[in-house]
Amino acid sequence: MKKIFLTVTVLILVVISLISITACKDDFSEKDMHGYSAKEAVVKESDDLVIVENVDDMIVTEAWYFTSGMPNNAITAKYYGEEGANVIFTFSTDNGSLRNKNGEGRTLDVGADETLYWSPDEDTAEAQGTEIKIILKIGDHIAGCALLKVSAKSAVDYTAEVVKTAVFPKINGAYQKVTRAQTEALFEFSE
Repeated sequence: MKKIFLTVTVLILVVISLISITACKDDFSEKDMHGYSAKEAVVKESDDLVIVENVDDMIVTEAWYFTSGMPNNAITAKYYGEEGANVIFTFSTDNGSLRNKNGEGRTLDVGADETLYWSPDEDTAEAQGTEIKIILKIGDHIAGCALLKVSAKSAVDYTAEVVKTAVFPKINGAYQKVTRAQTEALFEFSE
């Protein structure tokens, strides 16, 4: 009798979870998703968070090929939501440097739709597998993240692949409480 009760309880919990995830996915408007859409979204619930992965057009990479004397390896973080004035994208890399008109370093904050450029350290062999992590903040709230991986095609030629994009949609009109540790866990899971 205990086995039957336990089995029925587990089945009920699974059905309720599936219904709530499906309901959540259907309930998100573009406003809840901070202006992003996701044609092939994967909705997950983890650590009391609702995460929508595979967000469309969050990160755009351009000119990832050798150009003599011209800025290359461009990355633009796009934002389509209403809160545009309060949006900051924090880029960080484990190798090389990031630069834009405001500065240069391994970590750089940029506004919505601003472009920055990645360049390798002097030892280009180290560029293979370089990660560029991006955190989207709206005001004081972490609202999304993305992960790029850099591959070296030659000593001067690189490619960047967008490995993961995710947003933390508003729930009932309120931002979720997301920590940096939770975004780092998403990045680690991507490897």
